[in-house]
Amino acid sequence: MTGKIGGIRGLLLVAILLGTLLFGSFPIAKIGGQGQKARVFTYGQPAIKPPVHWNPFTTGSYFGPEGLVAEPLAFINLANWTWIPWLAESWSLSEDGLTLTVNLRRGIKFSDGTDFTSKDVVCTFYCWYLVKSWIWDYIESVEAQGDYKVVFHLKKPFILTEFYILRTVVWSDSVFGNFSDKAIELIKRGAPEEEMAPLREALRNYRPPKAIGTGAFEIKEYTEADIWLVKRSEYWRGIENVYVDEFMQVNIGGTAQLAPMLTYAFDFNSPDLPAAVYQEVLMKPMLYVPILRWTHGNILLFNCRVYPLNITEVRQAIAYAINRTELAIAASPHPDLSFPAKYPCGMTADHISLFLGEDWAKNNLNNYDYDPKKTEELLKKIGCTKGPDGVWIAPDGKTRFEFDLYNPPWADWVLCAENLKAQLARVGIIVNPITIDEAKFGEVFRRGEFVMGLEFFFFQIHPWETWNRHFVQLGRIPELPEQVGEGFEYATLPNGTVVSVRDLTVALGSTVDMAKQKEIIKTLAWITNYYLPWITLREKPCTYVYYLGRWQWPPKGDLFYLWHAKDEYHALGWIIASGTLKPVPPEKVEVPVEVEKPVEVEKIVEVIPAWVYGVIGVVAIAVIAVVVVALRRR
Repeated sequence: MTGKIGGIRGLLLVAILLGTLLFGSFPIAKIGGQGQKARVFTYGQPAIKPPVHWNPFTTGSYFGPEGLVAEPLAFINLANWTWIPWLAESWSLSEDGLTLTVNLRRGIKFSDGTDFTSKDVVCTFYCWYLVKSWIWDYIESVEAQGDYKVVFHLKKPFILTEFYILRTVVWSDSVFGNFSDKAIELIKRGAPEEEMAPLREALRNYRPPKAIGTGAFEIKEYTEADIWLVKRSEYWRGIENVYVDEFMQVNIGGTAQLAPMLTYAFDFNSPDLPAAVYQEVLMKPMLYVPILRWTHGNILLFNCRVYPLNITEVRQAIAYAINRTELAIAASPHPDLSFPAKYPCGMTADHISLFLGEDWAKNNLNNYDYDPKKTEELLKKIGCTKGPDGVWIAPDGKTRFEFDLYNPPWADWVLCAENLKAQLARVGIIVNPITIDEAKFGEVFRRGEFVMGLEFFFFQIHPWETWNRHFVQLGRIPELPEQVGEGFEYATLPNGTVVSVRDLTVALGSTVDMAKQKEIIKTLAWITNYYLPWITLREKPCTYVYYLGRWQWPPKGDLFYLWHAKDEYHALGWIIASGTLKPVPPEKVEVPVEVEKPVEVEKIVEVIPAWVYGVIGVVAIAVIAVVVVALRRR
């Protein structure tokens, strides 16, 4: 692997992107594409950078969509709740919810030639134990019973046992077994943390020389701009049944990804579409955007250890100062695709109806409708005053209401940050948006190194997932002795009881009885709504863009698109690895119909002087010439 753009592939990528911007349609799949040596699938990804190493048990690794290089025990289609056995051929959960028995497939090999067995599953989960994965809040032990049976013993029931265990990607014991074996040995003899810590650090720092998985693909190369997967010579499902020969993920974020998308450079793209670009996409029949709600949204996250944001009334005052409808429209490609949060309680509208009920929500939750007068009333009530410049001063008489706001570079997130800045300025609160690299994005929140931030709230299947992210996962840093995160740990309920939000979240995860589950969910929803450790701003529309010219995607409206919206990397990995995605037959390839109005690239990318385009054009032609010569010499 290489840490910089280099070699034929790097030149090819540069030529493709330059050619796309300058000369219009330049499909990557035509480079070794249909009717030629290789069928290439191209994916424009604005969020994930190429990996810097092949260790999945620490930050900085990435292997492409699940199921291509490394595979899970099973897939689940979240559109219809259908399980698809994969490395596991069957499983059963005991009636008491404390034992999950998984039967594995035989005859599967890793890309290094070693056999896939139960030992690899055990290795994977004990490596996760070593780095303190939250899943071990629920797992007691994992044992192999022979080569092809694994038994998971749970400490207590877990409402999502099958979902999280079976979706786990399995890694090779031949690569990580030294760590898992030692961890098991230390656990069995009750070794203290001082003995476990050096092993944990060693695992975090380990850098395997190669990515090893059971999938149909291997990592050929990565650069600063892309990750390139090529098909293996053999695969347990039949390599001939996988129709994608090469998978090219182009990591290109912000506005730079939009022109290549509009000129058919990507077979699949996952952008946050600005309004003008959304209209351009709708004018191109070869591009398909199935508009669905995504499975996450934006929240305004507070560091509750930072004065004066540690004062509940300050957070409530900020909530009244934000018009969530205005923000949702500003950040969405169309008003009909804006989904402002009705009740800022950390739950989606669907889950509020399902788990709380509309009547309960109306009677017990504050909707914090936009009301700047209440902002002023609350701040004055706790002793805040306004300075001569109109900016609020905290009760200490000296701390100005001026806060840095961290946000990632994704287009609609930047729009959210700018809208928050504008809205809060109207009431005398200064917000300074700071765009940070997405690779550092999660880390600043986990370590508590922020004041305000735009963050996720997640829902794949259950409200527990968001509270688990914020009250359990954020702040769980193996090298730090105490939880850091957002700093909100305890809440006082209306009856005077003080509760740990972390303990309450873990308890929810173990509550199988639906009636009791709903009671805990109501408590957590009330806590989130009253104390506002974060303000739920909006649900996001899913604006994935599919190019229909090279691959036979499912028919428009198919449930695959809903699954893909809920579970991007699993669904994309499955449709390729299962052979469901096939190339468009040559005789059915359609010539893309261009829009009557040409794409106004200057609205999509920064305006560049004409002479610069001339220079770039010369460079692009030169690069393409070099690529052609190099390919001929192969």
